[in-house]
Amino acid sequence: MELGLAKGKVALGECHLQAKELANKVIERLKPVFPGAEFAHVGSTAIQSIKAKPIADIAVCLTDISQAKAKRDELELLGLILRGEDVPNQILYAMENEKGESIAFVHFCQKGDGRFEDYLFFRDFLSSHLEKAKEYEELKESLAKRFPNERKNYTAGKSEFVDSILSLRVR
Repeated sequence: MELGLAKGKVALGECHLQAKELANKVIERLKPVFPGAEFAHVGSTAIQSIKAKPIADIAVCLTDISQAKAKRDELELLGLILRGEDVPNQILYAMENEKGESIAFVHFCQKGDGRFEDYLFFRDFLSSHLEKAKEYEELKESLAKRFPNERKNYTAGKSEFVDSILSLRVR
C-alpha cells in the first residue's frame, strides 16, 4: 500500500517500509531545525506486525514546544503544514503528497509532560507483545470498517485500548 490518505478517511494496509523510509527522511530534515531535540518514528507504521493507516507518524520532543510554531516558516519549506493543537502540549504538522493526501504527521511534544515517552512505550510494547498487537490490529480493522469516512470516530474508538496499554507504563 502506498503512503497517503485523504483527510477524514480510514484505510489500513501494509506500508511499514515506505513509512520507515519517509520517517527517517523527515527526521533527518528536522534535525538541523531543532538541534538537541529527540525524534522517533511512532504509531502503527512503526509496529511491524500490524496493519496501519498509510501515514508515517513522527514524534519530536522539544524543551520548548513554542518553537514548533515559531519555526513554522522553516517547517513549511520542508513541506510541513500546521494542523493545530487538538491535544494538550502537542502541536501537529502534516506532510501531504501531490494529491493532497496526508503521508506523514509530525507530533511536536513538550519535554517533561510524558507524551513523547507514551508514544515510545506504546510502540515498543506492541512490538514486543504480539498477542496485544494482534488484538489492536483487530480493533483497528473493526473500526475502519465501521468508520471508513470518520477518522475522528475511528481514533476515539481506539482510545480505551491505547489507554489500557499506557496504564502499564511506569511513570
